[in-house]
Amino acid sequence: MKERINDWGLTYNIDSSTVRKAPQKQEGERFTVKLCPSCHCVYENRHHQYKKTITTNRYKDFPTIGLKRENCLKCK
Repeated sequence: MKERINDWGLTYNIDSSTVRKAPQKQEGERFTVKLCPSCHCVYENRHHQYKKTITTNRYKDFPTIGLKRENCLKCK
């Protein structure tokens, strides 16, 4: 167990087994651009937590190799 002193001069203990970092998202989970197989457009859905709305951004000139295929909201 390590003992540290903060800016106010107070000591506190740090036990590395109890300190946990939040798990990082993988690169594929953060990349939300998808290809719609019905209308062949590349789109991205943005979820606004405060406004509780979903905004769809569509891209015309975007590479489609390796994108996940999922129908957009317009084609569902």
